[in-house]
Amino acid sequence: MAQRLIKVLMIAAIALAVLSGLARTVSQGDQPAVQDALTRGRPPIPEPYTYVGAGRFSGPEVPESPDPLVAYRWPNPKTSDGLEIFLLKPKAISATPAGSFENLPSLTGPKPDVTVRGHGRLR
Repeated sequence: MAQRLIKVLMIAAIALAVLSGLARTVSQGDQPAVQDALTRGRPPIPEPYTYVGAGRFSGPEVPESPDPLVAYRWPNPKTSDGLEIFLLKPKAISATPAGSFENLPSLTGPKPDVTVRGHGRLR
């Protein structure tokens, strides 16, 4: 049960990072490193879709967008193409109240291992 909760928290943290604007803006110099992180990372759970990978960062930069793929372009996209996913870990995590979670900084590293101690919110 605890492992499942940790996995759910990790997915929620990833979604929060993207939706709250914590995702970093891709600049021309960062493109290879960001593409590598988005397409070759592995999530903590099995995924039903393939990773993005057929395209590249060749579109215009949009600094106002929290979307890490705003400049990503696919060659010859079709409506029949399958769904693709990407992995983006949060850059920072905070909790309210702070004592509700133990080992919270691990969510930004390679091996998430958080213990939930009580009611709280992650951001």
